[in-house]
Amino acid sequence: MEARGLVPPVELLSDGGLHRCNVEGRGGDSDGAYLLHLDGVPAGGFENWKDCLGWENWRADLGRAMSPDEEKAHRAHVEAMRKAREAEDRLRKTEARERARKVWESALPCTGHPYLTRKGIKPFGVRIASSGIHDGELVIPMRDTEGKLHSLQFIGADGGKLFLPGGRKKGCYFGIGKPAETLFIAE
Repeated sequence: MEARGLVPPVELLSDGGLHRCNVEGRGGDSDGAYLLHLDGVPAGGFENWKDCLGWENWRADLGRAMSPDEEKAHRAHVEAMRKAREAEDRLRKTEARERARKVWESALPCTGHPYLTRKGIKPFGVRIASSGIHDGELVIPMRDTEGKLHSLQFIGADGGKLFLPGGRKKGCYFGIGKPAETLFIAE
């Protein structure tokens, strides 16, 4: 984990569930995850979302080859854990889509904001959060290529940026204008 820039918590949880952790560098709060199970053959995995290298599995070296039955049981256990993680991720993303919809619908049209003024750009359809912990912040919708709202990004007057927890980011964007012959992609 440390070789991939993750900062392991003081106490690693070994319940087989997915747990968030920090990564090294600026803004790395909860930008990593790990799972650990110690039943049977100790194994687990981890990911640093900032390094874009994907999920990495590992298994303890028993000092000997696993028997076919041990290998089969281990593979079945890993597959069950993968399916559980995917189901949990789908649920988180579904819940985040509903939260995003509610926040977006209650947000007010943006006519100006200190961040936009400082950057010298127009609102282009973003909104201002009107309640909750993001009150007064810019609300940027994150949509897929079909226009479906998946998540939100919040930008404060100081330029601090946060994504809606649990929301989908991969493959989502905020489009400005309508594409013509030239398409500009920016972060």
